[in-house]
This record gives sequence, structure tokens and C-alpha cells, in this order.
Amino acid sequence: MQAAVIQRQYDDLIAQHYDLDPQNVTGNSLKQAVGHLRSEGVLDRSTHSEPLEVLDLGMGTGLFLEKLMAEVQGSVRPFGVALSPRMTEIAEARIAGLQAQVDDAANYAA
Repeated sequence: MQAAVIQRQYDDLIAQHYDLDPQNVTGNSLKQAVGHLRSEGVLDRSTHSEPLEVLDLGMGTGLFLEKLMAEVQGSVRPFGVALSPRMTEIAEARIAGLQAQVDDAANYAA
């Protein structure tokens, strides 16, 4: 029941404002995450024939995947899971080739 309540809040209230980020909290954390991946050599795919496969659990509106894909030197195969159907729609419109699923990331088992 809790997931359904949260899903409804994301669909009805949060999704339309999620990308605004007036204090640049999300933007700064995304820059740090991409910077870390760059420093680890993950983003340089120039010597790889296969695309980088990325799974974003809790992808929201796809901001991280969008930023990551802009930085990768090579191709990316993006996958994402979000609790909100509305946020998933936004991510799918933003990211070409995104394979997205509406689900609770708590259901993911490695």
C-alpha cells in the first residue's frame, strides 16, 4: 500500500516540478556522479565494441541517464526503473532508446 501512495504523489505532485532543481542540489550530485565515473574510466568506451549498458534504479525523469549519455565516448544502452508512470513517460521522451519499467526498485534482486 505504501508504494501506491508514494507513486500517486510522484505522478500527481512531484513529476511536473522534479527537473526544476532551484537550489541545484540534483545538478551538483549528478555532476559528481558523472565525474566519478569519468575518473574510473567507465565513460571512455572508444576501445569497446559493445555499448555501455546502464541500469538506473530510481531513474526519476532520466536526468542522470541523460547527463551520462552526453559524456560517454561511445554508445550507451540505457535501462531504467521508476516507481512513477508519469516520471517514466518524461524519461522515455527525454532519452532515445530507453528501456524503462514502472516498478518499485525495492523489487530488484541482484
